Formats: sequence, structure tokens, C-alpha cells
Amino acid sequence: MLSINTPPLSNENPELCSRCGGECCKHGGFAYAADDLALQDKNGNLTTEYLRELLDGGKIQISYMIYYNGLSSFIVEAAQSKEGVCKNLGEAGCNLAFDYRPAICRGFRPYPGGHINSLGKGEPCRIDQYEKDRVRFSWRPYQEMLSMLHEEKMTRIEYAVTAALEDLEGFLKYK
Repeated sequence: MLSINTPPLSNENPELCSRCGGECCKHGGFAYAADDLALQDKNGNLTTEYLRELLDGGKIQISYMIYYNGLSSFIVEAAQSKEGVCKNLGEAGCNLAFDYRPAICRGFRPYPGGHINSLGKGEPCRIDQYEKDRVRFSWRPYQEMLSMLHEEKMTRIEYAVTAALEDLEGFLKYK
């Protein structure tokens, strides 16, 4: 019997995915469930150090989500380009083995005939609301940890931007 934490069997449809070109990978929201990352840690633990290692290595990003019901929380997503494209998207599709993909990505269900999403747009895949909720709720116990890591990252970015602006200012003075 599968538990709530067991990743689904691969539902990937290479033919449909190749025709689509990875549209699901190009629009953000590649959220991991907390247990996804715990399974990937060699000790099966989800620690601050492990998340910091993934964050600093450019594998994940911490996002602050505000949900339709007004609630908000931090979640962890696969790293994205500045255009919102998943960094794991390669020429032949996802570079991650199915079991190592974010829960949301594993939860996409391909429909060869497509379906219409809530915005009235045709899409070849969809994600169950259940999977979205499972991911969101899985991060509840880790909000303090994620908040601290997010703040650390923002502080480093702010410092780097300030240093770059000071360098530019110095350069412009001597030009």
C-alpha cells in the first residue's frame, strides 16, 4: 500500500512531453514537499545545513506564497531562471530522475487531448489540488527555518548589490 509520502509511479508521457516542449517547466511553481528533500538527504533528515547547501548550490529556492484563502507560507521550489523556467529543464526534458523531481512535477497528469485550466487556457497536463495542498502543508513545521534561510539569502544579495553599486560609483568617478 502506498503512503501519502510515496512518490507516484512515473506518469511521464515522453511523446506528449516532447510535443509540448516542457510548458509545465516554463511557468514556475516547481514545489518540493518537505519529505521529498528529506528522502534525498543521505541521512533522511531535513536540516538547516542541508537546505542551506541546496540553496547555496543553486538547486532550490525559497518562495513566499500567498494562497487563494489569504494564508501564506514559505515553500521550497526547484531553482528557476530569472524568466521563471525550471533550471532542471534540458533539451530532452527534465534532467532529474522521476523520483528526485519536485512533488508538483511528479504530480502532473498528462492528458493527450489536453484540458482547459481555470484561466481558460488549453494545457496538456494538470496538477491535482490535493498535491498542491500536500506540498503546502508539508512545510508548516519548517516555517521558522525557511524564514531564517530566506533572510540570510536576501541579506547576501543586498550586500552583493551594495558592493556592486559602490564599485560602479567608484568606476564612474574616475572615468
